[in-house]
Amino acid sequence: MRSARSPRIRPRQPYCRIADLVEASIAERQAASRYLKALASAGVLREQSFGREKLFVHPKLMALLTRDDNDFEPYFRG
Repeated sequence: MRSARSPRIRPRQPYCRIADLVEASIAERQAASRYLKALASAGVLREQSFGREKLFVHPKLMALLTRDDNDFEPYFRG
């Protein structure tokens, strides 16, 4: 069962925009920006400017989509 606080988004592309979180009613614009920047700081996403908009790209997903192999480094080594 999903919590009311964690709406599910089905990604249609290997990146996310601040507006995507706002349109999905996950967060207001400023909070969405903070969330995505925190994920970029943690190395999960990579922030890229595209015109006036910022895209937050998932580099490991991009690698899976564009490479012949599926090998990549884990986020954390334990």
